[in-house]
Amino acid sequence: MSSKLPTKGGAFRLFIKGAALIAGAVRGDGGTWVKIVNASKWFFVARSGVSAYDAWNQDSLGKEQGTASKQQGIQVNSTASESALPIVYGLAKVGLKIIDVRQVDAAGYKTMSVTGAYAIGSGGGNATAERGISGVGKVYFDETLAINGAEESANSGAGNPTKTNVVQTQFWNGSSVAWGTAWFLRYMIHTGNQTAVDYYLNNQHSYYTTAGGAWGTQTIGQGIAYATFWVFYDTDAYPNGLPNITMEMSGNKVPNVTNLTLAQAYSTNPANCIYDFMTSKTYGMGIPGYDIDTASFEVARAFCDESVSFTLASGSGYTFTRYRCDGILNSGESPMANIQKLLTCCNGRIVYENGMYTLKLRKVTSAETFQLDETNIVGDLSFRRAGIDDTCNSITVTYIDKLQNYQPQSLTWPYPGDANPYLVEDSGFLNELAVELPFTNHEYRAALMASQILLETRADMTCTLTAQREALKLTVGSVVKVSHSTPDWDEQLMWVEAVSLRGDGLVSLALKEYVAATYTPPIIQNLVAIVANNLPAQYSSGTGILPGEGPL
Repeated sequence: MSSKLPTKGGAFRLFIKGAALIAGAVRGDGGTWVKIVNASKWFFVARSGVSAYDAWNQDSLGKEQGTASKQQGIQVNSTASESALPIVYGLAKVGLKIIDVRQVDAAGYKTMSVTGAYAIGSGGGNATAERGISGVGKVYFDETLAINGAEESANSGAGNPTKTNVVQTQFWNGSSVAWGTAWFLRYMIHTGNQTAVDYYLNNQHSYYTTAGGAWGTQTIGQGIAYATFWVFYDTDAYPNGLPNITMEMSGNKVPNVTNLTLAQAYSTNPANCIYDFMTSKTYGMGIPGYDIDTASFEVARAFCDESVSFTLASGSGYTFTRYRCDGILNSGESPMANIQKLLTCCNGRIVYENGMYTLKLRKVTSAETFQLDETNIVGDLSFRRAGIDDTCNSITVTYIDKLQNYQPQSLTWPYPGDANPYLVEDSGFLNELAVELPFTNHEYRAALMASQILLETRADMTCTLTAQREALKLTVGSVVKVSHSTPDWDEQLMWVEAVSLRGDGLVSLALKEYVAATYTPPIIQNLVAIVANNLPAQYSSGTGILPGEGPL
């Protein structure tokens, strides 16, 4: 038996934040991949010791969000010695973390099987059906569509792998020499809610005697989404060896923050996804639900689900759901880095106040009835306006575009060719800002976020002051009116950025200028640019769903 598959030696492990999923060794023999030693343990998930909750303090989540770490588009196949599984929310495209490759010669044909994990599934919920990921839509071999609408395999029981929805391509020879009918590709898809070892892997893999036998009854993989693919192996079809297998998928089932008693289900609402990550003891922060202000998440959820419209210069416009959460987290990164990525899709921040973690979104906000003035401000008020170097008049955001095969795309705001009033205000001095939006997957929402971020930098006036104890009624993320003779303010609107009680009973406040127009959808002057870039001509308004955003 010969093969063009690459050889691999050394340890092979998959990690969830340091918890080993695969323990064993891969050995190469004559250019043939062989089974991982002790594969019965590869699906063990350590659920203890992964919570970051105890390491947090009051300031850790209250800080302004930093720049998201460098994002990825499609994840390619990996057989690294230490490889982290992705955590997926919404729509994404991922690659297999390959753990088992086998081939066999029999009756004049060759069969190759490839097994790999592709995501960590949600571990919450009270029933098995509430766990795991939502499903797989399409499977690609070397970017050629192989399966269009993958079906989840049964958890256990006799039966051959499925061939439903297989797309016949040049990769498979189509010989009718197996399972009684002509077939090109068979597969099994598991979404992480399985409760028993896969029947075929356990009972039929022993047929591959040269590769080490069956898997064993402990290889359930609960909470791990994994898949196996069988093809007639043809070295002419795979001149470069093992094809790169990628899967378009709908991500984790998550709680509904409006009613936490409901079954966990697929959702792209940012508030639901952020709550899931913050409470998950498997891959998230492990914060107890009673330490989270769920009311703030409910408000955020409703705001994210609102319909918004872009108004065109012609007066017409397009309507869609305000914010969605679509993207991939690296389970090997810190919880703080991952929560910051999630917050980018809704202009949000997590604030610790009154002993609870609260979700705050930047949006049009009514001012508090309580006002700050010289009757309750103690001493001087310190204020400053940023210089031209601290603001921007052009911003480039990078997002993952579903309509462009989930590849990173860049968008500059204002659109090139549109009038740029901010550049005029700054006397033609160009000051650019680059921001990553790893959980935004459409140009329209990227433009909406870019406009907000740019205008927030230009609302650049800040101040610090000390106030009487009654100012404790103010919370981070609220808007307050400030009147004071020093800067000659008359009910100046300011964001509350920080509130702290001093030892002498007075209250220290940090404030930032609030401009309501920052958070209203902008007018798009250059319609040609936004349509010609990647939107189909038949794109219709008023649906609430942008092209390609429906469930898989």
